[in-house]
Amino acid sequence: MRRSLPFVIALVTAALVAAGWWQAGGYRLRAERAAGTAEQAVRALMADIQAHNWSDAYASLDHANGLQESDFIREVAGADGSLRTYSVLQSFEVWPLHAMRTTPPSVSE
Repeated sequence: MRRSLPFVIALVTAALVAAGWWQAGGYRLRAERAAGTAEQAVRALMADIQAHNWSDAYASLDHANGLQESDFIREVAGADGSLRTYSVLQSFEVWPLHAMRTTPPSVSE
């Protein structure tokens, strides 16, 4: 009993720390920050918006511009009877705004 009690306490403590990290979004944030490309980060943001996980979507944004969470939710979800209030994001596509050319331009361009 003397030797098993410290082991049980350590095991329960580790389980509680892991559960708290998981519940706080540590796993998802780790995956988000580990995104290899900007496209993966945008896909994670759009998936949060699609699932109406407003706080998670807001947390993945840069807060340097002073955007408040309530303003973000109102802009994305809509307010005051706008069409966005009643609509649901069903799908989304991600593509680069300016793609780099892999071949030289032809004479006709």
